Amino acid sequence: MSKHRKTWSLEEKEKIVPHSIQHGVSSSSREFGVSTVSIYNWKEKFEKLGKSGLEAGAM
Repeated sequence: MSKHRKTWSLEEKEKIVPHSIQHGVSSSSREFGVSTVSIYNWKEKFEKLGKSGLEAGAM
């Protein structure tokens, strides 16, 4: 059995990251159904590379 993984679009990430900065990672994780690890990774890339860091394959 393989598990299906959701692929997040650039637009979704651009919405989730600022929300997590304002409201916290745990709250954003519950609201959008994203793992906290994913949000932390996106935030780190966003802080280093800006919007381009959220694109697939960045870094």
